[in-house]
Amino acid sequence: MNYLIDTIDESIRNLNNMLGSYDFLSSMNSRLASIEEKIAKSEIIIPIFGEFSSGKSSLINSLIKENVLPTDILPTTAVINEVRFNYEQNKIEVVTRDSIVNELKDYSESLNFDLSVVKTIKVYRNSRTVDKGIVIVDTPGLSSDITEHEEALVDYAPKSDAIFLAIDANQGVTRTLIEFLKTVDLLNKDVYYIITKSDKKSPNELYKIRKYLKEELDITPTGVVTTSSRGEKIKELTNLLFTIYRDKERIILKNISNDLINICKECIAAIDMQINSSDLNTRELNEKIEKITKESDLIYQKIQNEIQHFKEKVETVKSNTFFFFKKSLKSKINDFIKIAFQENENLELEFESTIKTTIETSIREVYQKEIEQATMELSDVIKNIPNKVNIESIEIAGYSKALTEIIVLVLMNFVLPGGFVSAIFGRVVIKFAQKWPMVNNFWSAITKPLESIIQSSMSLAAKGYIQKQIEDAITEACDYFKKELNYISKDIMNNIENQLQEKLSENKQTLIDSLVQLKKERNEKEEYYTEYIGKLKRTRETTNEIIIKLVAV
Repeated sequence: MNYLIDTIDESIRNLNNMLGSYDFLSSMNSRLASIEEKIAKSEIIIPIFGEFSSGKSSLINSLIKENVLPTDILPTTAVINEVRFNYEQNKIEVVTRDSIVNELKDYSESLNFDLSVVKTIKVYRNSRTVDKGIVIVDTPGLSSDITEHEEALVDYAPKSDAIFLAIDANQGVTRTLIEFLKTVDLLNKDVYYIITKSDKKSPNELYKIRKYLKEELDITPTGVVTTSSRGEKIKELTNLLFTIYRDKERIILKNISNDLINICKECIAAIDMQINSSDLNTRELNEKIEKITKESDLIYQKIQNEIQHFKEKVETVKSNTFFFFKKSLKSKINDFIKIAFQENENLELEFESTIKTTIETSIREVYQKEIEQATMELSDVIKNIPNKVNIESIEIAGYSKALTEIIVLVLMNFVLPGGFVSAIFGRVVIKFAQKWPMVNNFWSAITKPLESIIQSSMSLAAKGYIQKQIEDAITEACDYFKKELNYISKDIMNNIENQLQEKLSENKQTLIDSLVQLKKERNEKEEYYTEYIGKLKRTRETTNEIIIKLVAV
């Protein structure tokens, strides 16, 4: 273990010394700083991912031994909570997106904040159930708003030392969980399956669930435990956390070693491009920069064209979804009329329930399925772009492959739980509930006439009047659903396009910056230029030696 520590320390020192000499590698400095900060803190970061209402927050409350985290909030109001144990004083820190820290005494006070500006809520407890140094991150449910879900993936999954996946024993493994595992598999982390609400299952049922999780899923877990927020069922989880804590140093160092290896590989790739271009004169370098710019723009345009085709498919999907929604509601008109005359006091509740159910069914059964199919097709097309575009530059060939892989990951996150589809469903349902007063005119118009109409026989005129009021309410509901579907789809498509634009520009600029620096060095004295290329080669050798040492330990 001491040898590994020494190797990591030496690797960080060498990388810091080398990176300071090259502007085109400056982006690696912040990553090295994060690694040094992780070593100093010596904390094990364990995010818990799972479906909304899978019991994550209740489980953490059981570890704390008090109900600190709310368990009944809506997916769209959830935030990321970092929970630390074994602290002398109980406290809450609300960290905003502009890094302002607000210290509170009670978690309930955090609910007074505008959660859109809250980045993280840090919970410090004096509970001795879990050892100090373990940080459990309670992430928003996988059906939560897209922003919070992406932050949990981007900020915590890659930096985690292990990943807990909460699986509701009563719900089992959902399709969205399986999709999420595909993303987790790319991170090369220890994954533990935490079966929640296990008190509602027999030992034989739990045995079958364990067996399935270990043998049938794509990722073989490092461990599987059964838990419940009630009674002794928490013991298995606390034992697992204690085992992880005992192995804390090895786990942290292993992950740091992997991070350093990845940094070294990226440095070598950038250095290789400069070395391979070292024989070019200034004119040739200008030509190469121009060629790389044109080829990268060509790839960019191809991807943009495919995104445009995808947007056209989204329009078709929206039309199909709206047609399904409208047709489903209109099929209920006679049922509403019957309720209006037989039990009119239940009409409002029945109408509201039907609207919400129809929204959910429309999104899940039409929108989600068709969007996922279109996204998978788009991913396949983008994967093949490097093979179809005539690329001559070796650098661009590698760049285009890496870039398309990044974009495919972005698109996969688009249909993952908490992505595009889940965000639309959550926002539409909640906004519709908040805007329910829109049908007040319908209720006031329909209930007063009913008082006299119900006393007499149902005339055709009365039935026609009631039907007209119900149809008007359905029309208003349809107009709102269509408006929200259009608005939210546009909003999230813009979000996706911005992400792709950022990835495209970022990768292209890295290549250009590297060649621009090479041209600058070429314009210096010939002897200095030769020395610079020699220095690059030595840096490459040293970086490769760092990889060899880290892999060996």
